[in-house]
Amino acid sequence: MKRYHVFAYPEYYPGGGWSDHAGSTDDREEAIGQADALLSRYTGGVEVIDLETEEDIYVYPKYREALP
Repeated sequence: MKRYHVFAYPEYYPGGGWSDHAGSTDDREEAIGQADALLSRYTGGVEVIDLETEEDIYVYPKYREALP
């Protein structure tokens, strides 16, 4: 399984969980690039999860504060 997973969801009616999964890679910068490329289509938010550390490494939420 890849280390970094990208999730993207629309402002209304996100699928939730794996139904919002948009891609995965073992390269951190590539995952962030994938997330950046999805920002214009997914206005609800875009996240990259590091499965090794179990942390969000990139969050672009429209209606909530970003992680510190």
